Amino acid sequence: MTSKFNLDPDQKNAVEYDGNKPLLIEAGPGAGKTRVMIERIKYLINEKGIDPESLLVITFSNKSAEELLARLMDSEDGLDSHIVNKMQVSTIHSFCYSLLRDHENSFLEILGDDLGEKNDLFIRKHMRDLGFVEEAYISKRDIGMIINKFDEYTTFKVDIDKLIDYIEDKFPPVPEYVELIAKLKKEAEENDESFSFPREEIKDDDKLKSGYHNARFLAIAKAYKIYQNFLKEENTIDFAFIQRNALDLLENNPELARNLKYKNILVDEFQDTDPVQMKIFDLLINNENLESFTVVGDDDQSIYAFRGSDIEFFTKFEETYDADCCSLNTNYRSANTIVDFNENYKG
Repeated sequence: MTSKFNLDPDQKNAVEYDGNKPLLIEAGPGAGKTRVMIERIKYLINEKGIDPESLLVITFSNKSAEELLARLMDSEDGLDSHIVNKMQVSTIHSFCYSLLRDHENSFLEILGDDLGEKNDLFIRKHMRDLGFVEEAYISKRDIGMIINKFDEYTTFKVDIDKLIDYIEDKFPPVPEYVELIAKLKKEAEENDESFSFPREEIKDDDKLKSGYHNARFLAIAKAYKIYQNFLKEENTIDFAFIQRNALDLLENNPELARNLKYKNILVDEFQDTDPVQMKIFDLLINNENLESFTVVGDDDQSIYAFRGSDIEFFTKFEETYDADCCSLNTNYRSANTIVDFNENYKG
């Protein structure tokens, strides 16, 4: 393999891995993970002669996908644009949406982006109809909490009716809290004023705080089906439902899962994989026509546990799939920082 970049032995082993097993690349901060990904893609294309259309690269974000595509072409030994354009380099959500679009004729507006702004605005628009007022008041700055719970309900296929029954049984309304809110609502109505949530009063009282917590907990569960109806009415779909629907499509159509064109798959930031994504990857990795499956990540860098990601998928990948493992051990970023400091320090 020819490359203008000098790879250290660990990086070279990862790039040129030719074994029959899935490959796990453990890459810490500054270890050249993105460079290794780029060089491995080029190696598979140039040296192994794989069909570019068989290559699926799952990235961390749309920005990461765009950067990866640009860097694949933007070098002296880069790939031609017509080759790169044949690959599927995207986020997991874009990949799942393409499955739904191509096999279910699903053309819904995606309610999601890297920063979560679209979903935030959607919830913000429907706060009152979703029930997040008065007893169940939730401020707009806490909308992320609502989104995370909705994603959790979708990811784990939570039985919402049972959850509501459970909350009402185990976490019933606190009388003191209910009475306080009723009193303040009545006073506001009598004075022809808007209801103002008593945040400061609740903050300093444990019973009231408990009542508020229970009310929000119940309101989010009750709002989930209303949220689903709003999605349908506005012809939209969020990230969690994109994944869930794509998984259902693959599980209900085994022949489709077996005959997907993607025979060479590379997954970045694998430590942040959630249960639905892992089931999708499991279907892809067990494709009898699979040629290569590579995952890259760092078990010390998981940031999405609050979204349902499970680091166990990363730590047990080697065992589960009898995978081979390569570790990128040198932190070039820190080394460069130390060199720069030593060169520039004048004290």
